[in-house]
Amino acid sequence: YSPHSRLVRNIYTQEEKFRRKLITRFNTLGPFKVDDFVNSCLNDPTHGYNTKGAQIGGVEADFITAPEISPLFSESIAKWIQSKIVEKEYDSIFLVEFGPGNGTMMKHIIKDSRILTIILKIILTLVLP
Repeated sequence: YSPHSRLVRNIYTQEEKFRRKLITRFNTLGPFKVDDFVNSCLNDPTHGYNTKGAQIGGVEADFITAPEISPLFSESIAKWIQSKIVEKEYDSIFLVEFGPGNGTMMKHIIKDSRILTIILKIILTLVLP
């Protein structure tokens, strides 16, 4: 017996409770759409992924994104923005990031002050319950 096995049992118990909750909903209300199911999995107040405060990046993280590993991806986007302005293809740019997490990618992009003079508006869109 180890603390790890206790953690595994706890996760199984929580998953089982959520499974029963979904089955009860199905039995009460009938079938529901896939997007309703996904929304429940992400945003359920007790069992939803987004309500558990998941950490992005690091040892305790569930997943990691490219900007968390290295600024290279973000810097590539910044260079592309600069090239479009130099080519006079655009006078200004609206930069929209959907699901910005903790904002690492945008921080890397706007780190260069020349980018800030180019970007007219920055929009970060985060969907929460």
